[in-house]
Amino acid sequence: MKKLFNSEMQQALHIDDVNRQGFRAKYADESDTDYSRAIYSHCRAHWNSIKPEIAKVYDKKIGGVPCRIYQPKPDTPNPIAVIFAHGGGWVVGNLESHDRICRKIAGDAGVDVIAVDYSLSPESTHPTPILEVFAVFKAIQVQYEQVILAGDSAGAHLSLAVSHHCQKTSTKQPNALILIYGAFGLVDSPSMRQFGLDDYYGLTTKDMTKYVNAYFGKETTAENILQDEYFNLLANDLSQTPPCLIIASQVDSLRDDSRALHEMLNIADVPNIYLEYEGVMHGFLHYSSVLERARHALAQICAFINQKLLGDNADTMLGLVENAKAQITNIDVSGAIELIQSGEYQIIDLRDIRELWRDGTIPGSFHAPRCMLEFWVDPKSPYYKPQFARDKKYLLFCAGGWRSALAAKTMKDMGFNDVAHIIGGFGAYQKSGATIQPVAQPVPKDT
Repeated sequence: MKKLFNSEMQQALHIDDVNRQGFRAKYADESDTDYSRAIYSHCRAHWNSIKPEIAKVYDKKIGGVPCRIYQPKPDTPNPIAVIFAHGGGWVVGNLESHDRICRKIAGDAGVDVIAVDYSLSPESTHPTPILEVFAVFKAIQVQYEQVILAGDSAGAHLSLAVSHHCQKTSTKQPNALILIYGAFGLVDSPSMRQFGLDDYYGLTTKDMTKYVNAYFGKETTAENILQDEYFNLLANDLSQTPPCLIIASQVDSLRDDSRALHEMLNIADVPNIYLEYEGVMHGFLHYSSVLERARHALAQICAFINQKLLGDNADTMLGLVENAKAQITNIDVSGAIELIQSGEYQIIDLRDIRELWRDGTIPGSFHAPRCMLEFWVDPKSPYYKPQFARDKKYLLFCAGGWRSALAAKTMKDMGFNDVAHIIGGFGAYQKSGATIQPVAQPVPKDT
């Protein structure tokens, strides 16, 4: 299994091992927090020794929270800001440990980067770090046209948790999230069992237990964690999550957290790009001076920030949705409720059936899985359904309004003249307090 690391990753690990030599002797107790922070900072210092030049870098409190601001073009107002929350299990890490990463993003993407020096655990416990990152986000929203939340590991967790807090508090969401090998709520997974039992592979399950206990300020259980909506983020309604770039490392105990989030966002109809890098470990982004895959990941991050093309599948995601919205009828929730009550429209629910079982649907809706829509509406298809006659009026909805926009555009292209979709999808309808019809899950027949 140890051959899973590529040669560049092995070289980086060797450098880390050399940097650790003799350091442990300075500490009588290697299990305490001071030691964990000291050795983490010591090893990261090597990878931060070569600093890309940025025109202006300075420290400042934002929303009462210490931050470091990286400005590649300080004399020109920048429309985009990236708030970066560092990793380190909520216990270690600081502005210095992620300095090179923030400089690379600021310089290569040409955007302002605001690194948040949130309070560490166990001195400050959950949910204080979330609220501090949220305070920074709220404070700078008015200064920039677009604000993106980003973070690695624990910082990725904080970024997604802040997005959830925005939904809970009716705060405008960030424009996008960049989530790098994060912890999103799993307490057991194949990747944890495969890579979490040997410290050769980096982050172990023993490490995670220690970090989580420090984060909560007490020994906790899997049951307690799973019941906490700000920790078990995968269990939440993700339909209002902004577009995401998810980066995972293959040889990582947290890999399956990212895979699970990717799948959950797909079910929730949230545009997301998932990139998994083979042969590298948790924290690989730090090693960009020797690791090509780290450099590639940083380049993809910068391309995502600037909404450039990220591949055959990813490049069309946001652009196609916006293009579709420009060519179809977009109905807000209040207008949709009026159309529904008029009885003149066939209401089409495009969501995954599991979402209907979980959340219910709009009364009177016809369920049409998005993957089958083109077959069901085409009279020449063997799967054609008479519900889709061309002389009817149609109102489509999905979880968040992205998939329904594309579907409405498709139906229009296929000759349907009166087709619209609900802005914000079922999430917006549900939030309005309008009537919801439960959908019962079929009971399996005995065999």
